[in-house]
Amino acid sequence: MIWETAKLGDVCTITNGSTPLRKEKLYWEEGNVPWFTIDDFRLQGKNITYTQQNVTQAAVDDKKVRLVPANSVLLCCTASIGEAAIARVEMATNQQFNALTPKSAVLNSDYLYFVATTLTQTLLSVSGSTTINFISMGKLKEISIPLPPLAEQERIVAKLDAAFAEIESLNKIASIRKAELAKLKEALLL
Repeated sequence: MIWETAKLGDVCTITNGSTPLRKEKLYWEEGNVPWFTIDDFRLQGKNITYTQQNVTQAAVDDKKVRLVPANSVLLCCTASIGEAAIARVEMATNQQFNALTPKSAVLNSDYLYFVATTLTQTLLSVSGSTTINFISMGKLKEISIPLPPLAEQERIVAKLDAAFAEIESLNKIASIRKAELAKLKEALLL
């Protein structure tokens, strides 16, 4: 089956992340607005439900950060280009990430996440460079992705979620077996 394609800028609202001045206490002290960084991705993986750092509502009101809706895909466009996660709650992000928010019900966020995880080479091929690689908003908007019908996107997501759950289960079993083998080896060497 041949699927349509669509440019990210046509099917997503793309929002740049930012970092308020750290020395401006008004934007940081006692903040309660989740503010996403790569560390949150490293701790939680695909689904981001909380952040380690928060900014204040004043940072939002003064437009020092932009809030992105829940179920936006967070795509790293500098340094760790291609890393992706899904914001499961409304949040702001630092400047390493752009949020991809589907514009309509023709694009499933989880499907978009899985597609985003395959874009690393494409992103690197269009990146600019200063001291680190970066993807401009204009180039990101022009990247085309496959856009099957919504029901097919949901079927793909279900299959991939099941496959990754099985992989996780097998990894846990392998870790247990490895620990058991280490104990047996230690016992035999005594």
